[in-house]
Amino acid sequence: MNEYGRVYEMTSNLVQAEAALREADRISLSIPEIRPLALDITYNLSTVLERQNRPGESCEYLRRAHATIIDLGETPSPPPEGYGGHRQTFIDQTVMPRIEARANRIDCRL
Repeated sequence: MNEYGRVYEMTSNLVQAEAALREADRISLSIPEIRPLALDITYNLSTVLERQNRPGESCEYLRRAHATIIDLGETPSPPPEGYGGHRQTFIDQTVMPRIEARANRIDCRL
């Protein structure tokens, strides 16, 4: 569902994107060790909500993505690791700057 949501978002079908990502989020909450995927889902849903000019809801999901990233830093996922062997570099150089940029755009305090 996450990938469907991304495809819908890329084609600007934001209603379908939101529905697919909400379903993916619901599923991910029922699986205990799926934090890297949950991070992607909540970040992607934040993207869709920002594009729909819903900053409050976007911020809610961005905060969840941020909390998941912090949790992954403190307690890494067991193999296969989310984001591979360069996990921390990817988080520091790619994920966190994107989260912080969105937080600034939508006036979201993390």
